Amino acid sequence: MIKEYPECLPTEFVCDNKHCVPFDYFCDGDDDCRDGSDERGCQVFCDIKTQVYCAADAFCLPQSVKCNGRNDCSDGSDEAKCSGSRPKSQNSSWGCEQHEFQCGDGACIRKQFTCDGHEDCIDGSDEHSCNGEKQQLLMFTCFVPCPFHSALKSSDTNNRGGH
Repeated sequence: MIKEYPECLPTEFVCDNKHCVPFDYFCDGDDDCRDGSDERGCQVFCDIKTQVYCAADAFCLPQSVKCNGRNDCSDGSDEAKCSGSRPKSQNSSWGCEQHEFQCGDGACIRKQFTCDGHEDCIDGSDEHSCNGEKQQLLMFTCFVPCPFHSALKSSDTNNRGGH
């Protein structure tokens, strides 16, 4: 139930568009305000033993989706840095999908992560045979706390945005 401000109760969040939603709806992963303000600046903490974090979507999924051969996160982060090959039925005939690079151990990573100066494959094969070329990565600046910032290595924060 959405009400117009100033009728908001002390137990409600005031949206940027002056709607009121229960505080339980704040940072729950749904755009209850219809302007995104109840989800802006939320920090998401996943249990790394049982969950995988989707950086682009800012939510957690069960660990069972990690490396299952299907992009469950919109940015494909649940399929990045997988060790070992996916089951043959999930792979194309040559090992990985067209948009992927096959590491020396059979794992598949996104092609955009090759030759970027960061070893994404366990064996570092994504950085071999680069001939001095580096992939151009998109940079971004967070104007609110970045929920995935702590998940990045400090040396990576200036080089990789996760988007």
